[in-house]
Amino acid sequence: MSRPRAKPRPAPGGGAPAKSRARRPENAADPPCVAAARRLYDFRRRRDSLFPAYLFGEPVWDLLLELHIARHEGRRLSVTQACQAAIVPLTTGVRWIKELEARKLVLKEADEGDARRSCLRLTDAAVGKLQRLFDGMPPPTG
Repeated sequence: MSRPRAKPRPAPGGGAPAKSRARRPENAADPPCVAAARRLYDFRRRRDSLFPAYLFGEPVWDLLLELHIARHEGRRLSVTQACQAAIVPLTTGVRWIKELEARKLVLKEADEGDARRSCLRLTDAAVGKLQRLFDGMPPPTG
């Protein structure tokens, strides 16, 4: 018996439009690890506009990048906002968020302003791992 094919993630340029993310553009004051996260996230969105996003499917990486950027900007992301940033259906995003929680990389906290929502943040362990990863990246050229 063959496995059912996974439903492809819609590409921003070829499918349902992705919700835009309200964040400030990269600037010189960004720590190198945040600047690297921004470049990677933006590169992935450009790639998704040219190729079908389901070819690359890394929602966990998109979640980690967006949470890292949001942390630096002082933004809190709801579960829904995080799933939108990763361009995945809510059910898929929640499944991956549970995995990240189990691995102690993400914490889910009640939203103080709306008891119906939960917000996400990276754990200190996840922040340290991302910083080590980005510190090892070569600087941008050009």
